[in-house]
Amino acid sequence: MINAIFNPNMHVFINIGRYDYQKGHDKLIAAFEKVYLENPNVFLIMICPHGPLRSQTIQWVRESVARENIVILGGLTNPYALLKHCDAFVLSSNYEGLGLVVYESLAVGTDAITVNLKETTAYLDNQQAIVVDNNVEGIEQGMQLKISCTYKLNPFDFDVYDRKSVEEFESVFKS
Repeated sequence: MINAIFNPNMHVFINIGRYDYQKGHDKLIAAFEKVYLENPNVFLIMICPHGPLRSQTIQWVRESVARENIVILGGLTNPYALLKHCDAFVLSSNYEGLGLVVYESLAVGTDAITVNLKETTAYLDNQQAIVVDNNVEGIEQGMQLKISCTYKLNPFDFDVYDRKSVEEFESVFKS
């Protein structure tokens, strides 16, 4: 894993989320396999601290054609140190309130690929994150786009986000 992270020829993707249907790890692994078959210079790190689909997710990885390029880590005290050294965070969730880790990824300077969940993408555009359809093909396309592009996405403006959040909060109390 360390070799992959510091190898400039490798494209390292990361996902952080518990072992649960909500997190869409089945889609993520299936999409990563397709990317791997076209470009074996990819690596997937999954940080999964706990959850009901632990055994199933580990089995998916064991049976994957890309198993040598996928690593699952348990919970980390500070995942941000690892996150900032990856090429892109991938949010593959089936549903979310707010996919906070997308914004955490952007805060440490790591690009984000996110499935199009209204609550998560409300403040993003395609200039700040790669927003994809919520299926295997969409996630695959997002990873392929990240691999093929030499551009850097625009930084997310947290000050604008903060102002909008305050305005929305204050509007609740206005008559």
